[in-house]
Amino acid sequence: MTETALLNTTLQVCRDLTRSEGRDFTAPIKSRNAWVDISHYFDADYHFTDERFVESRKVITDGLSVVKANVKISNFDAARDTLGVILHPLQDFYSHSNWVEIGNKVPNPNIIRRDTSIGKTADRGRPTCRNCVGKDCRNNILEDILREHILTTSYFGYEPLFSGKPAGKCSHGGPFDFSSRAAPTGGINKDTLDAEHGFLHRQAAAVAVAATTELLVDIRGAAGDADFLRLMGISRASKALCFVIDTTGSMSDDIDAVKSFTTSLIDSRRGTQEEPSLYILVPFNDPDVGPLIRTTDSDFFKTQINTLGATGGQDTAEFNFSGLQLALTGSPPRSDIFLFTNAPANDTYLLGTVNLFQTVGSPGMADCCSFSVDQSVTNLTVYITGRSLSFTLTSPSGLSQSNLELNGSLGTIQTVGNFLTLRLNKEVGTWEIRMTSTQLYTLKVIGQSALDFLFDFVEVSEGSFQRQSSTSLRASSITLTADSNGVLRSVRLRQGNGTLNTSTVVGAHGYSLTLVSYSASCCSPDVELVAVDRVGNVGSCLAPSGRQKTP
Repeated sequence: MTETALLNTTLQVCRDLTRSEGRDFTAPIKSRNAWVDISHYFDADYHFTDERFVESRKVITDGLSVVKANVKISNFDAARDTLGVILHPLQDFYSHSNWVEIGNKVPNPNIIRRDTSIGKTADRGRPTCRNCVGKDCRNNILEDILREHILTTSYFGYEPLFSGKPAGKCSHGGPFDFSSRAAPTGGINKDTLDAEHGFLHRQAAAVAVAATTELLVDIRGAAGDADFLRLMGISRASKALCFVIDTTGSMSDDIDAVKSFTTSLIDSRRGTQEEPSLYILVPFNDPDVGPLIRTTDSDFFKTQINTLGATGGQDTAEFNFSGLQLALTGSPPRSDIFLFTNAPANDTYLLGTVNLFQTVGSPGMADCCSFSVDQSVTNLTVYITGRSLSFTLTSPSGLSQSNLELNGSLGTIQTVGNFLTLRLNKEVGTWEIRMTSTQLYTLKVIGQSALDFLFDFVEVSEGSFQRQSSTSLRASSITLTADSNGVLRSVRLRQGNGTLNTSTVVGAHGYSLTLVSYSASCCSPDVELVAVDRVGNVGSCLAPSGRQKTP
């Protein structure tokens, strides 16, 4: 009893913790599981029907490989999406097959393993069911099938005038299954208590829960405990701490201060809920950018930072945005990225780049991805890395272009080795891309947007706003201005105790100016604000006590 109470309370704490941050740690996986009934409604492989044992298991095992691959590169959002999808056919096996009817009370372990035997399965020509007696389907599976432990599944018919099942086969049942109206009538599904085999619903659900647990244990073994918790969305630090550092000669007077600040920041987060799961370093010079260094070891990370020097550089402007772009490409969502430079950017053509969609795809599976484009987005580009793949792109207006059309109605396709670049014509709305590949692939969609925001700490003085140096700022009462040329979606307090008040005024040149005022209550030597605009650009500003540097 004590153990049960402790586990239940711990589970509730996990739920409360994620909900306090505006998240539900089970929601992404549950929603993707449920979405399969819509996105793959007509695909038997995703529902373990029509006796497609090999194909349905392939959906699960291929997807399981994708989950593990995404976890390995800290792409937890994509891993959760795929996990939700593959749980659907896994759980449907126990509801749509006769696994429970032939007496099994534990999961079939080979459903999640390649190249193993699922068991004896019925030949396509072998009858498996008889007609139900009215609405009573308790004995509609043939005795020889049960006696010999032959596996079968239900068939589901979508056509009103066509049963869609071979002679003598079991149907799914229910009002939407037209095959159940042809002999053998009725069905064997256990989806609900009032289904044709609903008398076994609880037993099937219990085995499905056990099977789900087995799959999660398998993922945990491959990922390790820390990354498994991040996959589940329980860990607050399922993100990276990333430093993008200018190493040109002009930084020679500042590089030691950068090392001191970054070391202090790393140490301040160690052992707290803000401690990241990953550290990323991107040095940039002129003209070289990178390499990107990733590690989970904070001490190794500090060592790499301390080896940096400040030499070279051909002009006063540097490759600031190229360094940021590399950092964004290698960082998981919601990461903290700090840029350290003392020079303007000479790659301003990258200004306003936004990441619209990113995923790692499943080998052997037909994936459908969508992304939205609004009026602000230009230079819409898709990057695909992979071999032996094909795709079809569909625009919001319904026009389509395949990977074989290098100059099509939607844009141009360039291929270099296994790297494809699609430069798309602008069209506002929801785009869709259907991918098929025999190997793992990556897909990323980016664009450029004029919507962005810049921030300054200011002090209100006689009706105007005077910019304040971060080194002279008092953290007890501050105002943040954000010139977003649009609307900020959210502003929240990451550090500090106090209240936030926001208002919007028209700034210079007619731009919208969002004023965010913070008033400390008590015990707040530090304050950090995080703002997000309507296209997803994120900025933060930090005002710690003592000498400060604004990121």
